[in-house]
Amino acid sequence: MKKGEIFTIVMLILLVIVVAIPNFMKDRVISCKNACPNCMRLIDAAKEQAAADYGWDAETDCDIPTNKIVVNKYLKDEKTPECPANGTYTYGRVGEKTRWRLKGIRGFISGIDGGKGFKMDMSA
Repeated sequence: MKKGEIFTIVMLILLVIVVAIPNFMKDRVISCKNACPNCMRLIDAAKEQAAADYGWDAETDCDIPTNKIVVNKYLKDEKTPECPANGTYTYGRVGEKTRWRLKGIRGFISGIDGGKGFKMDMSA
């Protein structure tokens, strides 16, 4: 192979990498944007079902470990869904929206904003 051919091949490989990485990151963000609200909806539905079955009122805190175990019984595999972005879910009280927090970011995702995406709550 000539030097010019090697240079061309290296440049093509770099071009593919430069194009592929941003697209991969975009797909990851879209995946999280879709998965996290769906998980929060599932947790909210499980909280409401547990509240109905166990007679909990609006003051019942679902983050207490014993209550969280009860709520998780209404979820797949009886455990909190995993966030694809390694965030954490805060169940909150019955009737409140489940919150989501991404490590290292101040603020919470506090529910669904009319199906248009996340609603940020920077008060925390």
